Amino acid sequence: MRMVTRTIKTSVIATKCVNTDTMEVVDMTFTLSKVGADEKLIAKNLNKKLKGTDLKLVKILGVAEEVVKFGMTEEEFMSYAKVIA
Repeated sequence: MRMVTRTIKTSVIATKCVNTDTMEVVDMTFTLSKVGADEKLIAKNLNKKLKGTDLKLVKILGVAEEVVKFGMTEEEFMSYAKVIA
C-alpha cells in the first residue's frame, strides 16, 4: 500500500502556566511547528493558543526540537486533502 509522508520539524515546549480562575500553577507541554528556539516567538504563539482559555503562560521552561515523520495511505490522503489546482 502506497503512503503519503511528510517530515516536519517541531518544537516541544515545556511551560509553567497559571489557571486564572483557580490560581493553580500547572506544568504543560505544547508542540508547535515552525517556531525554532526564539522565546519571544514561542511566547507569542503560545499566548495565541491559550487565548480564550483560563490559562496564562507564566514561563517557558525549555524547548526541544524534534523531527517527526507523519504518514497516511493514499486513500486516507485523498479523503482528507483539498484540491488546490
